[in-house]
Amino acid sequence: MNIFKKITISILAVIACFTLTSCETKTTKTEEAVATNVYEEAVKNGFTGSLDEYLLSLLKSSSYENVYDLAKENGLFDGTLEEFIASLKGEAGSTNIEEVAQNALTSTASITAAFTVTVRDMFGRSYTQQAKSAGSGVIYQIDSNTAYIVTNYHVIYYNGANSPVSDSIYVYLYGMEYDQYGLKATFIGGSMLYDIAVLKVESNIFSDSSYPYHAVTLGNNDELNVGETILAVGNPEGSGLSVTNGIVSVKEETISMYLADRSTVTDRRVIRIDAAVNGGNSGGGLYNEKGELVGIVDAKIVDEDIEGMCYAIPINVAREVANKVIATCNGTSTTSIRRVYLNVTTAIASSKPVYDTATKTLSIVQEITVSKVERGAAYDVLQVGDLIVNIEYNGETYPINSEYDLENVLFKINKGDSINVYIKRGTSYQTVTITFTEDQAIS
Repeated sequence: MNIFKKITISILAVIACFTLTSCETKTTKTEEAVATNVYEEAVKNGFTGSLDEYLLSLLKSSSYENVYDLAKENGLFDGTLEEFIASLKGEAGSTNIEEVAQNALTSTASITAAFTVTVRDMFGRSYTQQAKSAGSGVIYQIDSNTAYIVTNYHVIYYNGANSPVSDSIYVYLYGMEYDQYGLKATFIGGSMLYDIAVLKVESNIFSDSSYPYHAVTLGNNDELNVGETILAVGNPEGSGLSVTNGIVSVKEETISMYLADRSTVTDRRVIRIDAAVNGGNSGGGLYNEKGELVGIVDAKIVDEDIEGMCYAIPINVAREVANKVIATCNGTSTTSIRRVYLNVTTAIASSKPVYDTATKTLSIVQEITVSKVERGAAYDVLQVGDLIVNIEYNGETYPINSEYDLENVLFKINKGDSINVYIKRGTSYQTVTITFTEDQAIS
């Protein structure tokens, strides 16, 4: 049974109206596995002594090559010899939560958006109010003096305003969160459906090496594991940038929540976390222990009986939306993006947990079947009952182990492109080709 959470969820921008006027240094799981597994191989080959003694023996010599070759051959390390030596010495690749947090702070920003609202009093007289939204954003890209900031759409949108998308948006960088340092930002595009907006900021701060500000390093939320440590960086209650930490509670799920217009309900893909987030954290970054951006903080459940159920938009979704905005909206008058659709309804034919003994991680693998085909790209190509195994696009093969995988691939495809879909129909496997002659605007 497919379970959807239909509960009251609070999006995390702070909106106020005015009338008229989160350490200890430790090695990562990957490095521990590398060191331990290499040591185990050495023991099999005659070494006697503890793991610490083995590493010490390596560090006392200059002959790392044989151990490095052994690690590469057994798939225990993927990197250069220098990186391998540094990882054994603990000089590189180790996780220092303090360093990750500080690095994240200089790629995150506070955001304010102002709105003008016209209201009528009981006598029918109209007057204006000023409303302000406070949220967060991440520095997504830097091109010389230009920075592209990704935030939530609901941070810069207020349905009750005269102009729902704010034309008075300011970005404040860490350590410069004062009025005189506000950087004027321009909304270049986004999607209310996916709750992602992209802002453009021009300032020589971004090319000045005396400032530490930098673009985020993008991660892959598919590689997250339940229980993994994450950091949430944002602007809670509009009080300035701060850091909280927690774990991944659910790697990816679908919840039902309101869009930025506060009236339309949608089912949204999210990562569930237990890090403390509050109003104003919207649009802030969710970082893994390596300092990679794995999500955009978006919402939480507000209920006196519920604690620690907070949500972030997966970076694999946010990245595709942001990339399309920058590629198609920047420098144009359009602010919405377009994407292709198969025009099929899918269902989960089977679902089971799979434990990987090599990486010691648990994942859920599903079979995705076609349950309905409508007129569109896949009409007369796919059939009800087809199992979608994988999709080949631009020389890359993408396994379809969940409905999320299917959406991820479709985001990459443009009008006029073709894909090869490997399916199981009945008892036989075959490849069919689908060409996308149309695309649709995403609101």
